[in-house]
Amino acid sequence: MKKLFLFSLISAFSYAAYAQDETVRYVAAKNSIDSDRIEEKVSLELGLNISSPLGDYKNTYSKDAIYGGRMAAFIPLTKFVPVDLGVSLGMDFMGYQELSDKVIKDGYEADLKIRTSGFIVPFHFVVRYYPFKIKPVKFQPYLEGIIGTDMHVVSHTITTSQLFVETIEEEVYSSNVLTYGGGLGAKYRISKHNLLYLNAKANYLIGGEATYLDPALVVAANGKTYKKYYKESKTENIQFLIGLHLMIE
Repeated sequence: MKKLFLFSLISAFSYAAYAQDETVRYVAAKNSIDSDRIEEKVSLELGLNISSPLGDYKNTYSKDAIYGGRMAAFIPLTKFVPVDLGVSLGMDFMGYQELSDKVIKDGYEADLKIRTSGFIVPFHFVVRYYPFKIKPVKFQPYLEGIIGTDMHVVSHTITTSQLFVETIEEEVYSSNVLTYGGGLGAKYRISKHNLLYLNAKANYLIGGEATYLDPALVVAANGKTYKKYYKESKTENIQFLIGLHLMIE
């Protein structure tokens, strides 16, 4: 009986020591993992963006690509959830057209200049998920979802010059549409202290129906007048961005 009691006591102490050792190992491993995680910071992004129209948008707009820029700011959700929340603002240039012609107005010849420019101002909320948000990984892929608005703006100016008198007619039209979608990307660390990354991504976006003016269709007709053509379509597109991602101390 004494031998059984002594054996049980020794076994209990051995198990307790083993459990304590395993606890220490677990805590040490967890601390090691936590120390490997990138310190959560606010981050900024700047990049060049190329949009390629799809569907009806591609059929109605005269250009294959729309060029622009983006800037964004992100904040981490928590240290242990690799999700960043952000906002993005940009500007895409749809095109510029300037035409000159001679017209007859009130029996006298006049110079006619038509300037048309179109651009888009996107404002988006972004949710970004990083599956490997830890220090040792230089290459960090991510997935993101986007929702926001795209404001299509058209500026149309007609200048008529006749006998030292200049007449200017200006029209500005804007159209806001809901935009949503998502995509994937990756950033690659190029600095020693997890501050600066190269960033590239691709997103598929679905936009509502927008009214816009295609600059390629603004023409001077027969030297007498002008025509302008507004177009309407849904604004489905795929976007490619390349730029820099900066972590703020």
